[in-house]
Amino acid sequence: MHVRKFFLVFLFVLSIQEVFSQQPWLNPRYGSDSVSRMRCASNLSNVDQFVKINVIDYAVDSWKYVFDNCPQASKNIYIYGVRIYKYLIEKAADETERSRKLDSLMLIYERRIQLYGEEGMVRGREALDVLKYSNRIDTAYRLLSRSFALLKEQVEDPVLLAYAQVSAQMLKEGKITEKTYMSNFETITEFINKRLNSNPNDEKTLNLQESVVQIFQTGPQVSCESLSAYYTQKAGKDENKPDFLRTAITVLEKNRCTQSPVYERFLRKLAEVDTGSASAYQLARYYTGKEKFEDAVSAYQKAIEAEKSDVLKARYYYQMALIEGSRLNQFKSARDHALRAAELMPRWGEPFILIGNLYAGSSKTCGSSEFEQKAVFWAAVDKFVQAMQVDPDVSEQARQLISDYSKYFPNKEVAFFNGYTEGQTYQVGCWINETTRVRF
Repeated sequence: MHVRKFFLVFLFVLSIQEVFSQQPWLNPRYGSDSVSRMRCASNLSNVDQFVKINVIDYAVDSWKYVFDNCPQASKNIYIYGVRIYKYLIEKAADETERSRKLDSLMLIYERRIQLYGEEGMVRGREALDVLKYSNRIDTAYRLLSRSFALLKEQVEDPVLLAYAQVSAQMLKEGKITEKTYMSNFETITEFINKRLNSNPNDEKTLNLQESVVQIFQTGPQVSCESLSAYYTQKAGKDENKPDFLRTAITVLEKNRCTQSPVYERFLRKLAEVDTGSASAYQLARYYTGKEKFEDAVSAYQKAIEAEKSDVLKARYYYQMALIEGSRLNQFKSARDHALRAAELMPRWGEPFILIGNLYAGSSKTCGSSEFEQKAVFWAAVDKFVQAMQVDPDVSEQARQLISDYSKYFPNKEVAFFNGYTEGQTYQVGCWINETTRVRF
């Protein structure tokens, strides 16, 4: 106890020294005359000393004096006032007292704005405290909206995240419309995209983006009708902006609105205006799902032209070959594109598996006799063997295919009757047009 009293006396002496060093009796912000100025300066110094060492209870009376009697003396009155009243809220005896203290805290924020400006930043921080210490979601939403309107992409990260959370809750409670909710989400996304445009690898912003997407994905679902109407209205001025299109596509996907005409429209537009391959690939996948296979092939070709990575190019070629071979019966083109994929990824066996299956599937149409048709399986097995040689990962699949299709080889008698013996070369006809080896 004696130590504490000594410490407080020591602080008092320090505060007196600080007061006199600043000559507050000459500063009209501290009061109308020298006596009131000295009293204000002394109390302000007390607040400063007590808050700095976290003995908040001793700071309360001095703070109330400066807040009531010399509110323009220092911005610290409001900075310390927030800290003091957050402490008082947390130690409040009941909800009634807690609510009164929160009202006082909001008054401190209001007074700071009146005297020192910085409304955008202050409103955001006020909103966070309202959310922390009460369930006044309407008030928090109003404050967050104001902060966003003033600061735009410069808004602080916790405020941006809170705006996303509160917007979702307001829609869930029926306090804002789906249109307003969508507008808020779009604004948030645009702000994040602007930051990433200037610093694409900023981990802090990437984590923030992930959190916002998570909030939206787990939030209330918006009707496809509302989304279509909203984005159709917005599209006029923004349809050539890749960021707008990506956001809209993401939102439509999240709300299961991929059957909406506006979804396809935005996918096509993004593939036009975006110079990267990802948008064209996304369009190709969409067309595949809609069984618009020729459109899918065109989109894959655009993705290949835009892509720099050999690995991704190879995968695009392979997927295009799958469609051409299995859906469009364009077997020669499918083989050419599968071979291109194999050139780009020499240790990848799947393209040869695909070609082998294309050959095997053409057996009934390649040749005028049973021998010629069965000879196709020699060429098919050649591709399965080649797949196994370049890529151990497909060995098991290739061995099974070899076992399955070897059963259909021509037998010795039929081959001999057609003038062939084991080990000779044989030219497979039709679109395959490939040389293989006779075996049984």
